[in-house]
Amino acid sequence: MGRWVSLRRFVLILCASLCFAMASRGSLDPAPSAHPQTPAAQGSPQGAGSSQTWPSEPETAEQTKNGQYTLSHERQAKAVAYSRAGYTLYFVSYFLGGLFLFLILRLGWAAKFRDIAENVSDKKWIQGLVFVPLLFLTIGVLNLPLH
Repeated sequence: MGRWVSLRRFVLILCASLCFAMASRGSLDPAPSAHPQTPAAQGSPQGAGSSQTWPSEPETAEQTKNGQYTLSHERQAKAVAYSRAGYTLYFVSYFLGGLFLFLILRLGWAAKFRDIAENVSDKKWIQGLVFVPLLFLTIGVLNLPLH
């Protein structure tokens, strides 16, 4: 019975956090308006009777006809290459993290960390306070070349 209660709590917390994440993401990205106003369409700042218009900005190669910013071909190629390198490093570090954990177990480093923790105290929670930082420090040092 206790297992089902904890499973239900976990599912409830997971659903609530997903709903919160989706709601906060939607509030950060406001939708563009269907009819964006240009400075000439907004009217003059002195009233409707004035014939003064806003000065138009000269269009550069980095602006399209609708006024949105676009990258040059060279910068876009660099951005795509940078993005692909970031994704590659992310997935390589993910799999290497698993490999590092396997090697820590296989080489006996985890057993050495356990022995150090057991020599520090007889209480399990203090042993955990010693073992976990040693493990995280070792994984962090092994991941340094990737970061």
